[in-house]
Amino acid sequence: MKEHKTRLSFAWLPDYGCIYKVYLDYKQLGNKINKYKKKMHFNRKRHFILKKLVEKRNTKIDVRNARIDANEIGLSLDEIDRFLKVTSTERELILSELYKNDEIISFSLSVNGCFINENGVSSFSNKKYLKKNEDIIINWFKLFVQIVIPVLALLVAVLSLTAKFTILKMQSDKELQEIKYVMKEQKKRIEELEKKTGAHPYHKKNNSK
Repeated sequence: MKEHKTRLSFAWLPDYGCIYKVYLDYKQLGNKINKYKKKMHFNRKRHFILKKLVEKRNTKIDVRNARIDANEIGLSLDEIDRFLKVTSTERELILSELYKNDEIISFSLSVNGCFINENGVSSFSNKKYLKKNEDIIINWFKLFVQIVIPVLALLVAVLSLTAKFTILKMQSDKELQEIKYVMKEQKKRIEELEKKTGAHPYHKKNNSK
């Protein structure tokens, strides 16, 4: 009886280096999303505080020929903390961008604080920081597409490979059962042949010698 060998090809196995790269890209996407969310949160706070500073400025700007102190048209740091509902560390991160872009001016009188200048009024009117958030959303969407499409493609590939593996296993099991059946039949025939040979008169005669 010919020996029956079942050969399985493993050429269909996925490139695990590629899978790991996609995993790293997906992890990177998560990290960038968190950074984007934080940036957007701070930008909304910057727009909000510019709004409050504009409102405070407008209450005094119409007063003519009057001496106006900075704290009368600005907000103290304590007031800003209450408006923004953030910690002092977060407040510094929010205001640092406004100071850097020359949109607010700090003062130190009876209290420390800041007031808005013309650049800040322009930024508020043009919704500068809200538009920055729109740009962040667009960039996030581009990044999302670049990462998610390969992940989805990989998922489809894995599902396809899993299906192929299941089919191969079923074929292998079927062939194994067939081999077992053939071996069982062969063994049965050999046993029957041995019984017939053992019962034959000539066989007995030869054994008697």
